[in-house]
Amino acid sequence: LEITEEICAMLKRRVEQLGLNTVVKTGSNSEIPFCDEFFDYVLCCHSLYYVRPGETFAHNLRELARVVRGSGTVVASLPKKYDKYILCGAEALGDNHFVIQADPLGLRNGMVFRVFSDEKEIERVFGDYFSNFQIGWMENDFFGIEEKLWIVKMIRS
Repeated sequence: LEITEEICAMLKRRVEQLGLNTVVKTGSNSEIPFCDEFFDYVLCCHSLYYVRPGETFAHNLRELARVVRGSGTVVASLPKKYDKYILCGAEALGDNHFVIQADPLGLRNGMVFRVFSDEKEIERVFGDYFSNFQIGWMENDFFGIEEKLWIVKMIRS
C-alpha cells in the first residue's frame, strides 16, 4: 500500500525486476483498499503514524484492525516522543499528534504525525483491537539525523 500512483508504479517495476508477484495498491492508513480480515500478517514500517489532516490516529487504528484477521499478526514501527528530529518546531495538536513544521528533509512539512511516549501508552491505544504485545525500541543515526522508534508486535484480538 502506497500513498500515490507514482510510488506504486515505481514499486511495481522494482518487484518485477526481482521476479516477485505482488499486489500494489494506492491508499492511506485510514482507507486501506482491501476487504475485511484480508491479511494474516501486516508490516507497518515507517508508515502507520502518519494521519490525514482532520483525522486522528484512531481512524488509522480502526482501519488496520478491519483488514487483519482474528489472531493475525501486526508488526509496526512507531515513533518515540522525541523532539530533536521530526518534532523540532512541530505544532502540538494534543493526544501526541503533531503537525510537522521543520522536516530536515523538507518532505513532510504540514503532515500530522502521531508519536508514543511509552509502552503503556502503546498498549492503551492499541488495546481495544490488539493483544499479546511485544515491545522493543531502536535508535538510528543516519549521518546526524537521529531516529528513535518503538518496534511492536501484536496479535489481533
